[in-house]
Amino acid sequence: MSVTANEAHEFAKPLIDTALKEDDKFYAVDSKWYSVFERFAYLKSDRNESREQEEEREQAKYPPKMNNSDLKRSATMPYALDKKLVENKDFVWIHSSLYKYVEQHFGIEEGSLSFERQVINKGTEIYEELLIEMHPIFITYVLCGDDGTPDTTSQRTTSISCHSNLKKLGRQIIDTHAMDIGDGERDVRIWKRKPASETQTELNDVPLEGWKP
Repeated sequence: MSVTANEAHEFAKPLIDTALKEDDKFYAVDSKWYSVFERFAYLKSDRNESREQEEEREQAKYPPKMNNSDLKRSATMPYALDKKLVENKDFVWIHSSLYKYVEQHFGIEEGSLSFERQVINKGTEIYEELLIEMHPIFITYVLCGDDGTPDTTSQRTTSISCHSNLKKLGRQIIDTHAMDIGDGERDVRIWKRKPASETQTELNDVPLEGWKP
């Protein structure tokens, strides 16, 4: 559903300078696409704009569907952002509310990647240090049956903060699958691959000792 420039402006403008709040979600968006959206929604304009600026705004083209795939690190790490990216040059952060608005009204190209990131607090109880964690850790996991056999069709990838821990990871996975798991036994196992230099190819089971989810 298309929108007018005024409608886009009214929705987006208050979200541009959204203050960071712990656990809020932001998305990395390609700067080339964002610059087109920014002109269309005249997000940099003010009440004292000149006639030329007003005419330029009126002639701004409608943004195409968004595609952020150029921001990925590599084909083998599609969820990770390229570490060479420079904020406000190669990409910008937009609040999750604005991203959903863009998705609804302008669309996302088929096959495009999405880079959702969370606001974390690296500070203390006294002093907050909020930031959008650009490079979290990505974990791939599967669900298993009662006999421990993995269901490969259930494979998913989730992210967890570099400043988090295994307990939080386990809790996160269980909460995600609460309805699938039900009230039965809730067991999370973390597996660690042996170094390539070792001859054995089995996986080591690393239990979360002393933790009851």
